[in-house]
Amino acid sequence: MYREILKELANRYGLDTYQIEQDYLYENCLDKCYPLDPYQCVPQYRNMIEDIINEYLISNSLADKNDIIATKKYKTIFSKTNSKTDFNESYFNTEDGENNE
Repeated sequence: MYREILKELANRYGLDTYQIEQDYLYENCLDKCYPLDPYQCVPQYRNMIEDIINEYLISNSLADKNDIIATKKYKTIFSKTNSKTDFNESYFNTEDGENNE
């Protein structure tokens, strides 16, 4: 799978994946590395890879556009659509509209 990702990086973004790997090895005084190691510490490269994977998952019906992995948005305690938030809001409000906090 990683080879396909690297090929797509080269095709879509014009990256020289061989040179990126060689630069990573040189800068980190390494003889070898895992294929995706050079991309993990560069946010721009990570975003490119995430976009490739997300598009693949969506196009093959493995994920929906609204899924967390595809949107890069995470549900948190601050999300308005979070079911726990809805529960907390109804829990803290009484029948007469007063707030019980």
